[in-house]
Amino acid sequence: MERMEEASIGTQSLYMWYVPRGLLECICLFQLGEEERAAASCEEAVELLEREIASNPHDARLHVANGHAFALLGRKEEAVRAGERAVELVPISEDALNGPLQVIELAKIYSRIGERDEALRLIDELLSIPCDLSVGMLRLDPVWDPLRDHPRFQALLEKYDTATE
Repeated sequence: MERMEEASIGTQSLYMWYVPRGLLECICLFQLGEEERAAASCEEAVELLEREIASNPHDARLHVANGHAFALLGRKEEAVRAGERAVELVPISEDALNGPLQVIELAKIYSRIGERDEALRLIDELLSIPCDLSVGMLRLDPVWDPLRDHPRFQALLEKYDTATE
């Protein structure tokens, strides 16, 4: 966290990602177990994102970021609604490259809020199509930690692990 406080990071805005500093801090603090500080950063992120969404309601990146902030705050319904909105804005049926990215983020939101069955359903769908989700990422990214001990998660890793063939 010290490095983050020293950094002049504002909002990270790329073609398919929008991560305000408050959300980045929230994720880091949450991983460090500092839930009270994490919540304050997430609230800050939600305020910023709500303003941005009011100006740019069709920007899926904003909805995804808001979904993650809501998830970390324990606001499950709002988190899912935001993630689903992003998927609606960039559906796989219309954008085979960027559509799956929104579904990956929705699966992450489900993982964060403890909706393991929904997360696993989406992971199974995603691993069956060409996209940026891989067995390697599932094994490494801490966002998937809530799923690690689930037998279906382990079965999916085994089913789609091409490195063992």
